[in-house]
Amino acid sequence: MPNRRPLFVAVVVVICAMVAVMARLIAYPAPHVLPHALTLASEQSAMGESTPIARGLPLVGAAQPPAQVATILSQARAQGQARVILVSLQQQWLWAYQDGQLAFNTPVSTGRQGLETPTGIFSVLYKQRNITFYSPWPVGSPYYYTPERVNYALYFHDVGYYIHDAPWKKQFGPGSNFPQTNPDGTTENGSHGCVNVPTFAGAWLYQWAGDGTEIAIF
Repeated sequence: MPNRRPLFVAVVVVICAMVAVMARLIAYPAPHVLPHALTLASEQSAMGESTPIARGLPLVGAAQPPAQVATILSQARAQGQARVILVSLQQQWLWAYQDGQLAFNTPVSTGRQGLETPTGIFSVLYKQRNITFYSPWPVGSPYYYTPERVNYALYFHDVGYYIHDAPWKKQFGPGSNFPQTNPDGTTENGSHGCVNVPTFAGAWLYQWAGDGTEIAIF
């Protein structure tokens, strides 16, 4: 009678491997964004891994850049700007271009009503890591906020305007700059004028953008 034990062992090994893969897929945490898929390359960047720009593509579910992007990039090239960050307040989305090619994009959350994010052409004035933001408004003001820790921040406009990660936020993307209620019952609103991004995006932008990188907000 043939020995079937090696075949049985092989089948068991295959089944165990499949179970392990399924468990990993189920356990993998989804990013907290309005329903747009983000890249593994971006998440790796947030964990401190070196991620070539090309690995940021393609981005599934990303918002399409608006028509004026071509004009902005053309003007930037004429001024010798190889890297450009574009932010659409209407789409609540950010795109990063290098040498005219899309390198990265992410949902954002910009300023709420009354504290809108300024529009125009800016540049990265300086970058900061691991800083705490304190509310300039007093307790009792509708704009007051408790001290918040920020991991990655790109300062682009006086006084106090940054592109920075917002670890406390659950929602980014279209509609996130207006009041909303999360599934867990907590409420959120847009920023106080800054451009908020998920932490993985803040990490990517921090390592990619240097002082002087152009920022176009429209």
